[in-house]
Amino acid sequence: MTLLARPRNAVAVFGAFALTAVFAFPAAARTARTPAPDWSRLSFFLGERAGDGSFAFSLELEGRVIVLRTRTEVPAADGRPASARESLMVIHKQPGLPEKAVDFDSDGRFVEYVASLSMDGSTLTFLSGWDFSAPIYRLSYAKAGADTLAVKFETAPADSPSDFQTAFDGRARRRT
Repeated sequence: MTLLARPRNAVAVFGAFALTAVFAFPAAARTARTPAPDWSRLSFFLGERAGDGSFAFSLELEGRVIVLRTRTEVPAADGRPASARESLMVIHKQPGLPEKAVDFDSDGRFVEYVASLSMDGSTLTFLSGWDFSAPIYRLSYAKAGADTLAVKFETAPADSPSDFQTAFDGRARRRT
């Protein structure tokens, strides 16, 4: 009789252990946090700026991403009514990979970018992917003074990916 009791106890102990592991592991996984990326190389770009449009780079989600919100007012001209354009870009980073970004705008566009910082840390550039059916976009923010950024947005046709034309450029100063 004790021989039969041992397997049942062993099965019960194993079952209890298995259930504990199944329910405890997801809880442990939820509490295990990876450290936020080191964004210190981009610290100059953080903050709100206004000038030819307004924008703000801010750390979000406990420093895990940088969010860029922009608003550009386009005045009426040549029979075209005044309008505004807004966008929201999320910049994210994974260890060992370049920063990437995804941009959504009020025109309904969705663009994925790879981000790069110049060697001297003065220019942050976002370059969209290349595909045969869509234009290529390049968006850059360059230091232009102690509290000023120069902004440039360029496009190139898909069939001539190095032929960038400036669509917009301007400057914005840090808000105090």
